[in-house]
Amino acid sequence: MKKKVICSVLLGLMVSGQLIGADYIKPKKDKKTGISYYDLNKNGHLDIYENPAFAVEERARALLSQMTLEEKVGQMLTSLGWPMYERQGNTIRLTEQLVREIEEYHTGSLWGFMRADPWTQRTLTTGLTPALAAKASNMLQKYAIEHGRLGIPLFLAEECPHGHMAIGTTVFPTSIGQASTGILS
Repeated sequence: MKKKVICSVLLGLMVSGQLIGADYIKPKKDKKTGISYYDLNKNGHLDIYENPAFAVEERARALLSQMTLEEKVGQMLTSLGWPMYERQGNTIRLTEQLVREIEEYHTGSLWGFMRADPWTQRTLTTGLTPALAAKASNMLQKYAIEHGRLGIPLFLAEECPHGHMAIGTTVFPTSIGQASTGILS
């Protein structure tokens, strides 16, 4: 269990590295060291887990030491992603379910946020186009960072064993579907 939590936290730290350049998180400069960092927990000073000069393992350990048991368990939760937004035209709104997932359950991951198919009931008019998926993902991460106590971004997972199951993407036949055609080449 401890390894799963550490892996989850390491993934969060890796994802936070992808936030560079995002308009909702601006780097600060530590007055003592001159190091640029992201004040993820909004406490006004450079914590070890925010310090890029430390090894990832040390940063993960420091972050884990600040997390409550509920936050550690929450980082191992993966919720279904598509109920976290509503689309009306080209406008995306995050739902109350997302608020609960972040603020009450400390959810660390969403699966299928961009997914569109009969199961999710996301269609060309209710699902995310590639441009809206980028916009919605940024809104989602902004919310998670600003409303989570330690500013840990979400890990977004999508199903892609035979193509990305979303609007505007390519989906190939599954292996069993291809095999059942009897066409071997």
